[in-house]
Amino acid sequence: MIPELHQVIYQVQPDIICLTETWLKLDIHTAEIFPGHLGYQIYRDDRTSDKGGGVLLAETKKFLSEEQPELKTNCNIIWSKISITGIKDIYVSSFYKPHEHDEHNY
Repeated sequence: MIPELHQVIYQVQPDIICLTETWLKLDIHTAEIFPGHLGYQIYRDDRTSDKGGGVLLAETKKFLSEEQPELKTNCNIIWSKISITGIKDIYVSSFYKPHEHDEHNY
């Protein structure tokens, strides 16, 4: 799956990539998925219990971006703020809610 992701990145050259169901864990280094030569700032929220879940934001390094941990909730969610000169800041998020009726994941 990683080679296919890299192929799409090379072809499309997206500025922002939002992924859900990454299945990444703390022992998987970000560089294994997004090597530095791709030119992205990466933000992750891995699920630490159970398998599955996890979210990731990849934003081109031509943007000035920073993670927004104060927007974190009890679910798999990651937020960043992108600052571009001359326009209002842009907030970007990747969110995964596994169970529709799970009242603890909001």
